[in-house]
Amino acid sequence: MKLLVFGGSGFVGSAVCRSAVARGWEVVSCTRRGEPFKTPSGASPAWVDKVEWRKGTAFDPATYDALLPSCGAVVSTLGILLEGGYKTDGAVNPLQVLKGVANNVLGDRGNPLAVARGPTYEQMNRDAAVAAFRAFAASKPSSIDKPSPFVFISAEDIFRPFVPARYIETKREAERIILSELAAAGPTPTRPIRPIFVRPSLIYHPHINPLSTIPATLISASSHLQSLLPTPLRLARLFADPRPHPSALASLANFATIPPIHVDTIGEAVCKGIEDDGVNGVLDVRGMRKMLHFDDLSSLLGMSKVVSQVLRLYTGRAFEPSTSPALSAVHARIRQLEWPAAAFEEVSKDVELEELLGKLDTKDGPEVVATVAFEDSEAVRKALAAPLFQLCTIHLKPEADREALTPSLIKTFTDCYEAPGFTGGDWGPDLNVPDARLNWYLLGWTTRKLHDEYQATDLFWLEVNKLEPHVAGGWAHFIELQKVEQPQGGMIA
Repeated sequence: MKLLVFGGSGFVGSAVCRSAVARGWEVVSCTRRGEPFKTPSGASPAWVDKVEWRKGTAFDPATYDALLPSCGAVVSTLGILLEGGYKTDGAVNPLQVLKGVANNVLGDRGNPLAVARGPTYEQMNRDAAVAAFRAFAASKPSSIDKPSPFVFISAEDIFRPFVPARYIETKREAERIILSELAAAGPTPTRPIRPIFVRPSLIYHPHINPLSTIPATLISASSHLQSLLPTPLRLARLFADPRPHPSALASLANFATIPPIHVDTIGEAVCKGIEDDGVNGVLDVRGMRKMLHFDDLSSLLGMSKVVSQVLRLYTGRAFEPSTSPALSAVHARIRQLEWPAAAFEEVSKDVELEELLGKLDTKDGPEVVATVAFEDSEAVRKALAAPLFQLCTIHLKPEADREALTPSLIKTFTDCYEAPGFTGGDWGPDLNVPDARLNWYLLGWTTRKLHDEYQATDLFWLEVNKLEPHVAGGWAHFIELQKVEQPQGGMIA
């Protein structure tokens, strides 16, 4: 698969490129400057070297049309949230964003004769995608066995009245134009196209865009609260507006109801959508979560029960699902593990595990809390239900560049799927540790013998050796969980 990404060095575009490279695809990024992606600290992650960074613009097909016949899919991530220039050297300037939002809500009292700076909504949110689509549809592939995916990063309608209505209107116009031109192309077009309109909500990333985490926290809590209400009382139902141009109240209801989405989730969803011939048309947040097998918000209570069982193993006391810290965490998939030092003296039967976890605790002090974002709760269940449950940590040094090391942190986990005896699991950074230096791995195995055989392979050490110079510490511990009936009918681990 050869993939062309417009805006590949941007926030969303880089996530798409990263996911595509992980699949072994040939990736070409087309941007105005043609410069490779860099992290906010100026680092170049390892995957960057596997992308061809090409200078060009969607508005000028001459800068990329020679690539199109060999491309199996095209992604357009181009777009702007505000007009008037809210970025500095390609990075979002928070003060300019706040100024733009204030001007839209309160009214701009600036010079009415001033010439607007920067590109317009019509240019970036509509015309850029349409131009890329037309060029791709007009290209003649070497062979035609099925429609070629064209992915347009559109948006959920959640930002009005904070941003002008033209933001979402131009996104929807692009979708309508693409669909109408596909219908007009007839049954034998030059290149059959399968359109995918990805509609993310608020996009966040705690490291690449740290400030995005603040509103993401609030929106996540709000969306989860909404999911717990009876359907007739939910804002999305109260302010439902079936008209072609819904009111701003409907947009505000969406803002409070639709959970935020991690930028890496979008990158993965785009690539999954390209792979899956059944994905066609609108792919909204709910669709992306379903595609990637994330929990429905309504199933959080069920997952909290599983987590509660693990908490009892460590603390000797259960957390009721209704009061679990998971329900008020930053993300719908956040889980929390807690252990007061005193509890170990009463319930722990494993001295080694007590010592390992005790090193992370403050004796006679406040409880230590590890907040871990598990991407797939079903995978966590597989680890917990395995005959052998492995709990591991990798603690990076303060000076380590976590962004550059993230591919190795991920691959350390994903390589386990190549190992006989691995049943599944998940991993994630501890959100309570600065710069996410502490990373937790929950892994399931059928036997210790199969794990040890895998540990003796070159594949096991491939990423571990890359991480070793940057690691301050870490450990692995094997646990056998057994469910026991309580007298009251409950379950403990």
